[in-house]
Amino acid sequence: MTSQSVDATDATRPDGGESVSVAAVIDAVASLPARMEALEARLRDAGAPPAMARSLGRSMLNAEAALRERQLEAGDSAWIAKMEEYRTARDAIVSDGGLDESARNAALTSVRQRLFGETPGPRFEATEALERMVRAAATPETNQ
Repeated sequence: MTSQSVDATDATRPDGGESVSVAAVIDAVASLPARMEALEARLRDAGAPPAMARSLGRSMLNAEAALRERQLEAGDSAWIAKMEEYRTARDAIVSDGGLDESARNAALTSVRQRLFGETPGPRFEATEALERMVRAAATPETNQ
């Protein structure tokens, strides 16, 4: 699999953060051995013993990975908070008996656009589809 074959899976993060590219992740993982070797070589050139250079090189890469993981977790937390806010607003709108279908749809669109932008994106659409399926499965059928 090449970077070009997975570019279509790139997605804009719903939290407004940097886009996450599957191709970039694949490239970063593939480049780890070379980056580790280059870092260890620089440390050895600076006078570090080979074992220490290996240990320091791994520690530095682990710190970088930990930072990236925290950044992704922060993005996930923001996404979860937005979805919770959307669900609360959606449920209130849907249960408002005073709204006709047109007003209900307009209110839902307004909330969706306020939280997720003009085009919510595939993550939102997938989450909504999954939640609709769960709600449908949990609702007892009345046509039996």
